[in-house]
Amino acid sequence: MGSDPDGQIWGQLILIVILTLINAGFAAAEIAVVSSSRTRMKAQADKGDHKAAKLVTIMKDSSNFLATIQVGITFAGFFASASAATTLADRVAPIFGGWSFAHEAAVILVTLILSYFSLVFGELYPKQVALQMTERVAKMSVTPISWLAKVMRPFVWLLSASTKLLMKLTPMEFNHEGETVTRDEMVSMIESGRNSGAIDPDEYQMFEGIISLSDTMAREVMVPRTDAFMVDAQEPDHTAIDAILNNIYSRIPVYEEDKDHVVGIVHIKNLLKEARRVGFDHVKIESVMTAPVFVPETITVDDLLTEMQVKQQQMAILLDEYGGVVGIVTIEDLLEEIVG
Repeated sequence: MGSDPDGQIWGQLILIVILTLINAGFAAAEIAVVSSSRTRMKAQADKGDHKAAKLVTIMKDSSNFLATIQVGITFAGFFASASAATTLADRVAPIFGGWSFAHEAAVILVTLILSYFSLVFGELYPKQVALQMTERVAKMSVTPISWLAKVMRPFVWLLSASTKLLMKLTPMEFNHEGETVTRDEMVSMIESGRNSGAIDPDEYQMFEGIISLSDTMAREVMVPRTDAFMVDAQEPDHTAIDAILNNIYSRIPVYEEDKDHVVGIVHIKNLLKEARRVGFDHVKIESVMTAPVFVPETITVDDLLTEMQVKQQQMAILLDEYGGVVGIVTIEDLLEEIVG
């Protein structure tokens, strides 16, 4: 009895769908495990989560894990192509008419179509889904990965051994222990700590302030020029000194003509030291000034802290795009941004 051609086609299409789903499962598992936080998995394993414990074990041997996944993906893709390309090509070939290369063209066309569906439904889409539910997919994948690792042990061993040999021969340091914690993971852990009560509101506010340093511009925390206390370098020294001593600030900008031309910073400590040495009546403002630090108003708080640390200054003058003074920032302003 002859076989049913249509039945064969449907059978192969079903097989392709099954193999594509298997490929999708391995692709999702790969991205989910790689993207999972080992720190979180260890914490969950310590609380008795067996799947998290298995994941930690898998993460410790990333070479073996990646080889296992690659074996699964390769075999699924190979069988999907091999099982259908020739048979489907025989059905597609007639559309090319009587061309001598009709069968070869049909094979290429079928292969391209299968590759498209394999990439979209077997690789790209499942990985995007896995990224949205990383831990859930990773834990669901533990058992299939463990089973596949046992079945494919010889192939996995060969691939892992080959990979490790290449890693030894490559002049590069491969560090699998130094896990990088992303900013999003850090925010998630801090928020989880706040929600669970492990971090109190004040601590949460401080952590939040530290994390936001790289997003906050200096102009957001500055004292505007119009509100900043400054002294005029051209006024008599005793007048400037009296004004300084009658205010609560420890660092005072000094300007010439107008506040757009800051020429120095007077620290009250330096002023008192000089007064002790020569007497208040003989102190010259110019002699106790230090050079100001000028930075653009768009600099981030994080970068400004670094700049002030490098130059060992506790006050910075913020400039707009035209070089005009828009305000001042002190180290106290930055600390207040952190601690609230």
